[in-house]
Amino acid sequence: MNLQTRVSSVWQCIKKFNLFLATISVFSGALAEEQAQAITDQSKISLQADKEFGEYLASECLTCHRTDGTSKGIPSITNLPMESFADALRAYRRGERSNSAMQTVAARLSDEEIAALAAFFAQMDENGNGGSNEDQ
Repeated sequence: MNLQTRVSSVWQCIKKFNLFLATISVFSGALAEEQAQAITDQSKISLQADKEFGEYLASECLTCHRTDGTSKGIPSITNLPMESFADALRAYRRGERSNSAMQTVAARLSDEEIAALAAFFAQMDENGNGGSNEDQ
């Protein structure tokens, strides 16, 4: 086999390999898009949450996040839209938001627990009213 034939053969292999990589890339992108959509759909479904369960879980949150806003440097989490609340906790859980205390807390929460907390705090005003069923 002469040099030109070898180079041509190697070049053909490189072309086939590049085609293979392109195929994998397209497939991976489509798969990732499907997975992202499934996660989004699951997130929306899980936001149909149990507010009473959220009330049960909320005591740890209220240790730092006071309903009256008197905690210096710690934001109020009352009366937030459910999706915003849940998105924030999931971002802490994934390490996309930086706060070691919140990352630790969020890492222990399931999607069901996050949704329940979101439902509970979404209905609570800054005076602590509206979160429990007794107030309604």
